[in-house]
Amino acid sequence: MRDDLINTGRREIEKVTKLRDAVARQIPSGETILHQQEDGSEHIAVTDRRLVITKVGNWLGERSESVPLGAITGFSTHMKDGMVTTLQLAVPGRTMGELMLSGDDLSRVMTALVLAMPSYGRAS
Repeated sequence: MRDDLINTGRREIEKVTKLRDAVARQIPSGETILHQQEDGSEHIAVTDRRLVITKVGNWLGERSESVPLGAITGFSTHMKDGMVTTLQLAVPGRTMGELMLSGDDLSRVMTALVLAMPSYGRAS
């Protein structure tokens, strides 16, 4: 039983390490990270230029999506118990024209997006 726990712990550490390495490859050093959060196998980052979603899994390996903030034309939210649990982003040109994020609490992701998007927080 103890060996099973040790092996499980090692796998979790390896997964976190792989995710952090993947994130480091996806976000160039010139971009400013406004907010980032992870939930074990997925990392969401909002930079001053784009939204970056990175996932690492045993079967599919590393996957990453990057959406320039200027490409997001709108979004809607779903809330549960005062927390944003779903963000639906309108991104013309993508399959289905949208990108959907879900999680326990995406409130800070939503706030970072609003503040960073050229048409909202940084209007000239």
